[in-house]
Amino acid sequence: MTNFYENAAPDVDNIVKPIQDALIGLVYNDDDQLTDSITKKRNITGSFKVKGLSRAMADGFMMNADFVHVKVVLSGNFEEI
Repeated sequence: MTNFYENAAPDVDNIVKPIQDALIGLVYNDDDQLTDSITKKRNITGSFKVKGLSRAMADGFMMNADFVHVKVVLSGNFEEI
């Protein structure tokens, strides 16, 4: 999960739980099924490289507003980036 922001972003620990709860019933039955989580925040006006740009992330950048990108992978298919 990466929070892309322009001005001020909440602490990363404050954005995790509401998003994990919102994914219940969509991605998993209960958030107790989560085994790993990586959370980042990046200033959208900063300079950085994006590997494997998904359509959803590209749409987020094109909105010209703060956004959160969530990537879900099955356990065992997780690669640290």
